[in-house]
Amino acid sequence: MSPDLVLTVLLVLLLAQAAYVLTSNRLPYGYCLIAAIGGVLAGELLSVYARVPGPQLGSLHPLADVLLVGMLSTVFLLFVPTSAGVA
Repeated sequence: MSPDLVLTVLLVLLLAQAAYVLTSNRLPYGYCLIAAIGGVLAGELLSVYARVPGPQLGSLHPLADVLLVGMLSTVFLLFVPTSAGVA
């Protein structure tokens, strides 16, 4: 297995956990995982094709990934309805 693939999976799981904790459990974990996967993919595409400068970890660009995961998590918080028992 490629080391870059392992780093990508670990980054996705780490960012999903961070998004879940930072949203104070108002966002279901599935949405946090979707936001993390989408944010990492979008961050990598943005970094590679737009040549956005920033720190690099192997072939990953963690700064762009974190920013886009945060943006997607915020969008999910705004548009995903909360359940009736959670305020």
